[in-house]
Amino acid sequence: EDGLPEEAPLLVPPAQDPAGWPAPARSLLQRKRHVKEFCGAWRALLALPLPARAHRRVLAALPEAVLPHVPRPLRYADLLSSGYSRGGVDALLSLKGLFVLMTRHNLEYPRFYTQLYSLVTLPSLGGANRATFALELDLFLSSAGLPAYVSAAFAKRLGRLALLAPPPAAALACGLAYNLLLRQPAARALIHRPAADADAAAAEDPYVAAEAEPRDCRAFDSCLWEVDTLRSHFCPSVSSLAALFARPFTQSTPPVELAPLAALSADSLIRVETQRKLKRAPIATAPAEPPPRHAKLWVP
Repeated sequence: EDGLPEEAPLLVPPAQDPAGWPAPARSLLQRKRHVKEFCGAWRALLALPLPARAHRRVLAALPEAVLPHVPRPLRYADLLSSGYSRGGVDALLSLKGLFVLMTRHNLEYPRFYTQLYSLVTLPSLGGANRATFALELDLFLSSAGLPAYVSAAFAKRLGRLALLAPPPAAALACGLAYNLLLRQPAARALIHRPAADADAAAAEDPYVAAEAEPRDCRAFDSCLWEVDTLRSHFCPSVSSLAALFARPFTQSTPPVELAPLAALSADSLIRVETQRKLKRAPIATAPAEPPPRHAKLWVP
């Protein structure tokens, strides 16, 4: 706590100089006293039998409202770990808190990316918390020390989900996979591996989608034939994102903005496509065929 002020800032300045106050009153302004009371209030709250809704609000508040202001943040590791292991919404809300403890306070959590891999599902990409999940997943997968097999497993799972998901979730999955390949050059082997065509690659794909361990799913031996298939997607937003994978990846290539993709819905996609100005109007008519030779015309 070196360099920190002894007195905490007050919302309402005192009418007189606190130096003339009694010692018990001056002690209320000390930062150590505030931190002690703050920690005690949170410990008392967490000792209560909280309902599920209140517990989720606690998990969401920990990374920014609690962990930066307590002297020993690792005390909250068990709470976040238990929420992460439960899966579902609790796991999504525990992600950021665990990541803060891992990156800033040296928490060791060996199975973090294994459990994160299991959270990448269609409900996560299409649910109510998909915007938060997508931004945090993009942050976690940007780590420079990520093993190649882990980045390949996430890219492959995102590509497979994009192939099966409705258009809003498919667009978000494509954006996440593109950003992953942009930041992890080792995973680009999945798009540079030669294949005869998408159908042949799908038939011979060694990727095991049901495998829970990224190390054993054989994603690094596969290729992203799903992206090649998505270039023919009926939704132009999805096909445009899939076409990005065919362009060169350079240091100046910008990542895909995920916030607009996370806000997409079926209604917004329809509205975008109906307002799009077409350079060429599609024509669905076929030229008239001439009548066969020696055809007899019926005359009434």
